[in-house]
Amino acid sequence: MGFRDLQIMNNNGFYWRFLSPPILAVLLLGAAAIGAVYFHLQNGLSIHVNGQTALFQQLYDTRLSELRLDMLHRWEALSRTPAPLNFPIETQKEKEDFQTWYFDASGTLLFPEQQSRPAPSESFKLLLYDALASEFPVNGLIAGARGSLSMGVAGVRRKAGQVVGGILLTANIEPVLINTGKAFQETLLVGINRDGGMVADVVVPNPDERFFEVPQILSFNSAAAGTLIPSLERVAGWGSDAEQIVWSGRNHHLRRLSLRDNLEQQIGEIILFVDVTTLFEQARRQAWIVAAAGLLISVVLMLILTNQSRRTRTQLTVSQQALEKLNEKLEWRFLERTEELRRSEENYRELVESANSIILRWNIQGKITFFNQFALRFFGYSEQEVVGRHLMDCIVPETESGSGRDLSDLIRDIALHPDFYISNINENVCKDGRRVWVSWANRAVRNKQGKVVEILSIGNDVSDKKLFDERIYHLAHYDALTSLPNRVLFYERLDKALENAGRKNLQLVVLYLYLDRFKPVNDSLGHAMGDLLLQQVGERLRDCLREEDTVARMSGDEFTVLLEDVTSRAEVMNLGSQVAGKIIDKLSQPFDLEGYEVYVSASVGVAAYPQDGTDPVQLMSNVDIAMYHAKGEGRGRVAFYEPHMNAEVDRRLRMERDLRKALEQDELTLHYQPCIDLANRSVEVVEALLRWPHLASGEIPPDEFVSLAEETGLVIPLGAWALKTALRQAKEWLSPEGSGPQLAVNLSLGQFRHRELVQMVRAELQACDFPADRLVLEITESTVMDSHGESSGQLAELSAMGIEIAIDDFGTGHSSLSRLREMPVNSLKIDRSFVQDLGRDRNDESIVETIIAMGHSLQLIVIAEGVETFEQLTFLQQRGCHMVQGYLLFRPMPGAELLEMLREEEGVARRFKQEEDRQTEEPVPDNVAYLEKKESGE
Repeated sequence: MGFRDLQIMNNNGFYWRFLSPPILAVLLLGAAAIGAVYFHLQNGLSIHVNGQTALFQQLYDTRLSELRLDMLHRWEALSRTPAPLNFPIETQKEKEDFQTWYFDASGTLLFPEQQSRPAPSESFKLLLYDALASEFPVNGLIAGARGSLSMGVAGVRRKAGQVVGGILLTANIEPVLINTGKAFQETLLVGINRDGGMVADVVVPNPDERFFEVPQILSFNSAAAGTLIPSLERVAGWGSDAEQIVWSGRNHHLRRLSLRDNLEQQIGEIILFVDVTTLFEQARRQAWIVAAAGLLISVVLMLILTNQSRRTRTQLTVSQQALEKLNEKLEWRFLERTEELRRSEENYRELVESANSIILRWNIQGKITFFNQFALRFFGYSEQEVVGRHLMDCIVPETESGSGRDLSDLIRDIALHPDFYISNINENVCKDGRRVWVSWANRAVRNKQGKVVEILSIGNDVSDKKLFDERIYHLAHYDALTSLPNRVLFYERLDKALENAGRKNLQLVVLYLYLDRFKPVNDSLGHAMGDLLLQQVGERLRDCLREEDTVARMSGDEFTVLLEDVTSRAEVMNLGSQVAGKIIDKLSQPFDLEGYEVYVSASVGVAAYPQDGTDPVQLMSNVDIAMYHAKGEGRGRVAFYEPHMNAEVDRRLRMERDLRKALEQDELTLHYQPCIDLANRSVEVVEALLRWPHLASGEIPPDEFVSLAEETGLVIPLGAWALKTALRQAKEWLSPEGSGPQLAVNLSLGQFRHRELVQMVRAELQACDFPADRLVLEITESTVMDSHGESSGQLAELSAMGIEIAIDDFGTGHSSLSRLREMPVNSLKIDRSFVQDLGRDRNDESIVETIIAMGHSLQLIVIAEGVETFEQLTFLQQRGCHMVQGYLLFRPMPGAELLEMLREEEGVARRFKQEEDRQTEEPVPDNVAYLEKKESGE
C-alpha cells in the first residue's frame, strides 16, 4: 500500500454516519438486556427445577425405603411360619397393601387349582430368578398387568440344605407416588408404566378422590409433552395443583425420572411438571429495568463519544500532514536503497564469478539456471551447454560408482526437502567423463509466498579426501597382505548376518580354519615366502566360495568363512561339509613359492547359528573350539561343533589352573634316566624327566601337560623350575673336581624362542656353581627346524659357554644336513619310533644305520632312546651306536635312587650281566617273539 493511500482513512463521514455513538450504545445495551433476561430465565429455571426434582427424589426414595423395610420385616416373619398346604394368596393390610406369593424351586408361582394362573411380567420373573440364585432376600420394582407398579421382596425356603421354594411379597407403590406428590404444591406428579398395553381413555385419581380425563393440553401444549404423552399407558397420580397448572395454561417445565427393575431395565417413568410462571414474570420486570438503565447509559455515552470524535478528527488532520512529509522522505530513501541494491548485486555477481568454488542455481524441476565461471572450468562446459539443461543430463550421473546409489532420487528429494540436505556429498561427472566427488552446501530460494522455487548449491572438490577416507576405511577393515576382510569387518558382517537370520528365521554357518605347518615354511624360507604363501591361500579360499560369502583373515595363519541364507540344519551340515572339504582339498595342493614347492594343510572347525550360538561371541568361541578339536585329531580334518567339546575345553582349563597351582606350590617332581655308554658300560649322561603326580587325577603324562604349558606360556617358568631343580640335584653326584655324569635337560620350542634363555641358563649355573661342560640341553629336531635365526644365535652363545647341545627325536623333523652342520650340535638322539621296530622293519633298520653313519661322519655322539629288548641293544652295539637309553637297562627313577645307583661302581656292569645271562637261559629267536612273550606276561 502506498503512503498516499492513507488519505482514504480520513473518510470519517462514513463511519460516524452509520456507526454513531448513540446507535452503538443502544445496540450494546439491548444485547446486554436480552442476555441478562435470558441468563436469568435459564439460571432461575434450572435452579428451581433441579431443587424441586432433588426434593421429590429424596422424599420418594425415603418413603420407598420405608416400604421396602416393612416388606423385609413382613417377609422374615412369613419365612419363620410353615407354608400353607394349598398355598392360598394371603393379603394383609396395614400401612400398605401386601400380597404374598409362593413359588417352587423352579420359580413357578403356586395357586389354588380353581384360580387362573396369570402370566407374570419379565421384571416379575427376574426377581424370582434372582431370589433363587441368592443366599439372601432380594428386592426390586415390578411391572404388573394393566400398568400396575409394585415393590417386590423375594427369598427362598430350604429343607435339609436344599432350596424347595420361596416366598414373594409384593406391595403397590402407587400410594407412595400419590403421597409424595401431595407434598409439592407447585409440582404435577405423573407415574408411567411402560409394561402394559396402550389405553385410550386414561382416568387419573386426584387427591379429592374425583376422576377426570387426562386433558388434551398435556398432549399438544408443548413439543416435549407432545412426544411423551402418547406413550403413556397409565397415570399414577396428580399433585394438588395439577389441574390449575394444566387447565390455566400457565408456563411449566418437564423433568423425567426413570423407574427401573432389579436388573436396571426401565419399567416406568415419573414425569414432573414444574410451574415456572413466577420466574417469567420476574424476568420481564428485570428486563424493563435493564432497558431503562441502558437508555440512560447510552445518552451519557453519546455525549462522551461526540466530544471524543471531534478531538479525533483534529488529530487525524495533523497526522495526515505528518504522513505526507514522511512519505516524501521515504520516497527519497527508497531511491537511495534501490541504487545501493543495484551496486550490491553487481558486487555479488563479481564475487560469485571470481569465487574458487562451484556455485550453481537450479529450479525444483532439476534444470540449471546459473553456473559460475569456476564451475564451468571445473566441469569443462560452456554456459550455453549447461544453463537450461537438467542436472542429470550433464554433471550428475545416474548411479554412484561403488555404492550404486540412485542419484536421480537424490536430486528429486533435495528439490522436495531442501532443508533436509543442508549439506551432502555425492559423485559428479565432468564433460570428459571424469568422475569427481563434490561436497555440496544447499540453500532453498523462496518466493514471497514462502514456496521453494530454486536451490542454491555451493560445492567443493573432495575427490582426494574421498580417496583418502576410502583408503583409511580399507586399511581399517581389510587385511593389507591378502586384501581379505580383517577381524573388524568380519565381526561387523557377522553382526548383520545374525540380525538378518533372526529376523527371517534363517540359519548361517561359520568356518574357522588353521593352516597346519605354516610356521616351518615361514621360518625356513623366510617371512617374504610366508607372506606369498598367505596371499595364495587367500586367493584359493576365494575360489572355493560363492560371491556373497565372506572369507576373512583373523590372524597370521587363521581364516574364517561366513555362509549366509541357510534354511535348515540338513543344509548346514551339507554346505559346511562341502565347503570345508573343498577348502581342504584346495589347500592340500602344492604351492609354488618362487620355485619352492611347499605343502600345507588346514584344520577346519564348523559351527552354525542358532544351534551353536546366538551371538557373535558364543558362536566364534564354539567354532574356535571345533577348530582346535579338528587340529587335535590330525592335519586336514573337519570338526563340527558339539556340546561335549566344551567339556574337553573345561578339562584343559582345569588342568591349566592345576598346573599353575602345582608350579606355585612345588608339587612337580623330576625323575632321572641314565644314558649308558656301550663301549665302557658306564653312565655318561643322566636325562632329567618332568613328572606331575596330580593329587586328584594321579600321574599325568608329560606329553599332555607339557603341550598345555606350551600353549599357555607356562613352559617358560616350568622350564626354569626344571633346570634349577635338576642342577641342584646333579650337583650331588659330581665329584669335588667336577667329574661325573652329564645332566641332560630338555628345552621346549617356547623356551628355545625366549629371548632371555641364555641369561636364564647362565644365572642358574652361577647360582648352583654347576660346571657348564656337565650340562647338556636337548632340543627336538622339529624345534630346530621351527627356530628363527635369533634362536640359532642363542645356540651359539650356549655352546660358547661350554654347554653341549643334543638333537632329540632325530629322524622325525626332516632337517637338512647343511643346516645341521652349521649348528653347534654335539650329539644326536635317535627317536624311539625307529628303535622299537628294529628286528622287524627293515626300513627302520636302514634309517638307524644311516643316522649312526651320519653321526660318525659328522663326529657327533649318537644316542638311541627307547631301547627295551636285548636284540635292539645288540643291533645298536653292532652298528657302532655310542649310547643307549631305555627301560631294558634303567627306568626313570627319583633323584635319591639314582644317587645310590651311581655310588655303586659295578651297578651298570651288573645290569648288563643280568640281561646277558637272561638271554642265555631264555634264548629268543627274534625280537617279535620276545615282544609277544613280554606282552603276555610270561
